[in-house]
Amino acid sequence: YHPGFDKEVQKTVFRYQIELALKYDLALVIHSRSAIDETLDVLREYQHNGLRGVIYCFSESLAIAQDVINMGF
Repeated sequence: YHPGFDKEVQKTVFRYQIELALKYDLALVIHSRSAIDETLDVLREYQHNGLRGVIYCFSESLAIAQDVINMGF
């Protein structure tokens, strides 16, 4: 969201957090603002691994909300 941040580094760290949540069977709590496409791209990589959680700061369409619900959020 803030200029100057490396998106690829953020995605890498996000993946590490997802892997920790899966390893310890924890739900994710995701703040996604102005980055829903990138957020969903990464989440889709893990959607069949029992991923679950909450996405907040969510102001997307009903179709995207349904996608997120189908992924376990």
